Amino acid sequence: SDDTVGLLKEQLALTTERWQAFRQRRRTWRDLLRRRAAIALNPEIAAYAEGVDIQSPILEWSLGQIVAFLMLNPTRIDLYPLAETHAADMEDIRIWLAASILRQNDGRWADNVIAESLTEYGLAVMRQTWQMPKEPVVGEMPDDVQGAAEYASKALTERDAHFRGQEHPFSLKVIDPLTVSFFPLGSNPDLFFEEVEIPYIEARKLKDRNGKALRLSALNTLVFLGDGESADEGTSTGPAVHLVRRDAKDPKTGKRTVTEYVYPGGGSLFEDGEILDEYANPLGHCSYFPIGSGAEMLLETDPDLRYRPRLYPLYVLTSEYNSLMTIMTALARKAASDQNVYVKVSSLTPEAVAYLQGLMLTDASGAQRPAVMVRPDPGTGELAIYPELAEWPYNSLVEFFRDSLAENKEQQKLYLPSRFLTGQNEEEVREGTGSANLSATQHAG
Repeated sequence: SDDTVGLLKEQLALTTERWQAFRQRRRTWRDLLRRRAAIALNPEIAAYAEGVDIQSPILEWSLGQIVAFLMLNPTRIDLYPLAETHAADMEDIRIWLAASILRQNDGRWADNVIAESLTEYGLAVMRQTWQMPKEPVVGEMPDDVQGAAEYASKALTERDAHFRGQEHPFSLKVIDPLTVSFFPLGSNPDLFFEEVEIPYIEARKLKDRNGKALRLSALNTLVFLGDGESADEGTSTGPAVHLVRRDAKDPKTGKRTVTEYVYPGGGSLFEDGEILDEYANPLGHCSYFPIGSGAEMLLETDPDLRYRPRLYPLYVLTSEYNSLMTIMTALARKAASDQNVYVKVSSLTPEAVAYLQGLMLTDASGAQRPAVMVRPDPGTGELAIYPELAEWPYNSLVEFFRDSLAENKEQQKLYLPSRFLTGQNEEEVREGTGSANLSATQHAG
């Protein structure tokens, strides 16, 4: 309906538009970390940097070191009662909660993903999914009291065994922080959106709430087909399908509902979108869990400024370092080429002026063109005869770049992982005692 579309537009305006800077900046940082960043150069020197690809590996190394440090100790699982309760109940709940988390985080894969995402993006997002186990099939209860009592006891025993044999009903999924937006900022937002692109060959596995399979027609429109139904379908390698998932809290009832929308690639959510599914969220909490890093700025309302990654200072310094090194390489190439010299007109003799006039070429109309000094090819035995040439003054540039690089490297040292944590503290160990080294390592952590 128009009201539904209007509400959806209003919600997206409240969330997605505010996250544009967050996404754009982190895509730039992602390219920088993966050593794929593009470096903008002035046209005057860009030609001399062709084929030059200077990308520092310091970010990738630092990411691995920080994640390894964050993985040293497992997460502690505990409960703190908000009201009076029985200690036995608390212990049962704690054991069940710990068992559930350990199952979902088998091998601590979620810990690793969260540590990596916090370090790289400043934000990690996990989604809690659930699958209600099916009830066991039991026979009819007898009419007599004795039989009913035996039936109930047996049914409860079988039901308990049935559910113990089921897979765990909860699981965690990794969410790319660059695909989300939510409001307000925090760990339990009232409104959460995730939008992902799904290759059509995978999107064909999606089904709506009635069990009908999603298909893209040859006209790039969405259709849902039941068993035995067919449509004039496009190719299986057609354009991607966009999936938008919204977890929203009703401001009146406090209940949460998850709605999934789909629309074809190249289309619009509001004009071409369809509701894939809609269901209640039984968790009493947003099914998406945003996790901020230790550098989170709680007073900021701009996601880009609030969720600062641990690597932020190194992103800035590495970008500067790559640019300085690329420009220096381009200028060195230029200095080594024949573009490093020029004719000092003020020092030319009359003979040299006459020689230069002889170099002036004319076109078909008789108009003169600028003089060109041809460089002899190697092995021809030809000798170049030029007027007195002067060299471009590079001394001031050399000093500037040398000082800039030295300052950049000193700044990087301030933000690199501590040598005590990475095991590169040989000098300190050589000069101190084992207990002093242990104390310094613990302090660095």
